[in-house]
Amino acid sequence: MCFPFFKCLPLSGEVSLSGDLFIMIHLLAVLILILESSMAQEKTAIVFGGNGFMGSETVLSLLTQFDKVIVVNRGNWYYDSNLRIMQRKEVIHIKCDRFKHKNENNLLKCEKFIKLLGSITNIDLVVDFSAYKPKAISDALEVLKGKVHLYIYISSDSVYEVCEGYNTASGLSKETDSVRPKDMEKRRMLARRDSYGDDKLSGEEVLEASNVPYLILRLPDVIGPRDTTHRWWTYQLWMQLFTEFPLAIPIPRSNQILKTSYVYSKDVASTILNVTDLSRTKSEILNQSYNIGFEEGFTLKELLYELESEMGQNIDYDLNADENAFTLFPSVSRGMVDITKAKDMIGFVPTKWKQALREVVQFYSGAALKYPSELKDVVDNLLDHVVPDSKRDEFSKLVNRIASNGVESQSQESPAHHNEL
Repeated sequence: MCFPFFKCLPLSGEVSLSGDLFIMIHLLAVLILILESSMAQEKTAIVFGGNGFMGSETVLSLLTQFDKVIVVNRGNWYYDSNLRIMQRKEVIHIKCDRFKHKNENNLLKCEKFIKLLGSITNIDLVVDFSAYKPKAISDALEVLKGKVHLYIYISSDSVYEVCEGYNTASGLSKETDSVRPKDMEKRRMLARRDSYGDDKLSGEEVLEASNVPYLILRLPDVIGPRDTTHRWWTYQLWMQLFTEFPLAIPIPRSNQILKTSYVYSKDVASTILNVTDLSRTKSEILNQSYNIGFEEGFTLKELLYELESEMGQNIDYDLNADENAFTLFPSVSRGMVDITKAKDMIGFVPTKWKQALREVVQFYSGAALKYPSELKDVVDNLLDHVVPDSKRDEFSKLVNRIASNGVESQSQESPAHHNEL
């Protein structure tokens, strides 16, 4: 009896493997493993954005399951995102401004990106954080045509601001409420009132009209470490400085009543990774939009009370503030979103509010010393909108002292007290 490449063995009698045969079988097994490994397709993801806040968190999450993550942005890095991401050999950074020329597909002008795409047959995942205009999605679909297995678009609960209304029974906006008015004048009026929401919904409509498998995540106001909008850090620094620089925080009456949703940046990243896995076995979750967020909703008043309590501070509030007073939350006027669909269909489980609150406060408590560039943006925000002109020098000196020494949130041994003006 003969085997290819081996010595012949007798058909009868005791058969024993010769030394040469054993070695050859072992080598063949190794060769098969090598071939199988080389044939296994490399998993590739593209992230538009990915240079701060949710994007950097998502890139780090994707690196646990993807062999290559291509990050496409304008090259502006925030906080320590470049250190967290660019040191990873699996990350390829493409500097490209997809909004540079209004009437052109700017991605086609990014030679490094186009050349790289030419060497890639399949793109398992695209995550789009930076498409604020529908044309950006159209451009991406044109460049990536025929290669994308799943396109995840990061949209917003602002889409409901330009639609007919929300579920009147629950008072929560459901995914099915994203219906534009039939009356064109009303549609134009809502678009003028919230151009961001209008553009985001238009972006969703571009994906829906394509033949690319997609998921849309509609996010309410996002909180978390490394927030490039600096909204949370502005309020937290305001409270940190309150003992030495007591400026009451304005909360207009409408913000004492309107309860809205929030989402944790880390939950966005984990959801993207989760739905990417689920989409391989549960095709019914595809081509759908999902609201995600905390179980709880908050008025601005409640949100600031939560922050104050976690910091152990004692803050004054102006509850008779004008409706046009300086506020940073919320960004919508239609209230909370319903996250039931996300929980039922994609297994979304939000981080517990108190845990997220604690983590966010801890991050910004030590941020002044670590991130001077971002601190400057926060301080400028307060100088422009909060600090009286006569106090600017005094305030700047206080901030410089904090930036030099760092500052930690005060002890939480005693509960905070709300002083309302």
